[in-house]
Amino acid sequence: MKWKPFLYLLFGSLMGEACSSGEVDPSAGSQPPIAFRSPQMTRAAITTADRMDAFSVWGWYVKNSTIYDVFDATTVSRSGTDWGYEGIRYWMSGGVYDFYAVYPVGWGQYDAEGELTLTGFNCSLTGVDAVDLMTASRLDLSGDAPQTVVLPFKHELARLKFTVVLESSVVEISSLKLEGIRFKGDLFKNSMGTEWRNVEVCEQTDEYFKSAAFTLNTENGFSRDVWGDVLLIPHDAEQLADAKLYVTYRYPGETNNRTITIDLKTAQTPEWIAGKSYSYTLTLKSADLIVNVSVNDWTEENTSVSWGN
Repeated sequence: MKWKPFLYLLFGSLMGEACSSGEVDPSAGSQPPIAFRSPQMTRAAITTADRMDAFSVWGWYVKNSTIYDVFDATTVSRSGTDWGYEGIRYWMSGGVYDFYAVYPVGWGQYDAEGELTLTGFNCSLTGVDAVDLMTASRLDLSGDAPQTVVLPFKHELARLKFTVVLESSVVEISSLKLEGIRFKGDLFKNSMGTEWRNVEVCEQTDEYFKSAAFTLNTENGFSRDVWGDVLLIPHDAEQLADAKLYVTYRYPGETNNRTITIDLKTAQTPEWIAGKSYSYTLTLKSADLIVNVSVNDWTEENTSVSWGN
């Protein structure tokens, strides 16, 4: 199943009339609390919905033109097969609810208007250490009709992979190095859209996104996934025009390295869009290097979670 760029995380409540403004109400009795359930996910690129350990949630309700706080960067986490958060919040009869969430925990802050401010997000880690960033919202839910709440989590980063393939006997790769890519910045998001500000760009002299030396031969099948997942801030056409990949290599018997500069903006990849996956395959032949690029949605499995209390 091809992935439309969001993952469904569910939280809900028992059915019935609700009765509180966000604090534990000792008199609530059997009134319905707001409860959370979600797939478990990893820190890195999220492709399945059964590996999530926690996320942060914000929530408000409006009643009689007054805004009440329900959740404020509250961590919803898994303990065994159970999910929970500290304290209990109950649905409020007559209230209209908005919920927002961020994965992973510890990033960003929403306000009651639904504007997210998230500063200093760094995408320089790769492979198993890469950190995915997702956001979600669900608005205008009635406290008079407690229900399962579906949070459509959306990836805020683009996913890249770089693979080197050899079509001759042996080649020594001194390094691969990315330059001109946007890897750190502040995310601002509201109902009007998403914007990255104060962005830092990786230079050729930086140690970020630089591979160690390796050799392609029969022992590794003449192929190497260089970094694993590379999760980056989206790049529009103008920004991607500055993105380069430097490949330094040599064949057996050669004393000097060859260096090739590859433009990462191609006909297949005029931009890097959040929620899309871009795979660059570099094929080394005896005389030249060929670059092929494929563009796909991130795939997902088991994203729907049904549950009941």
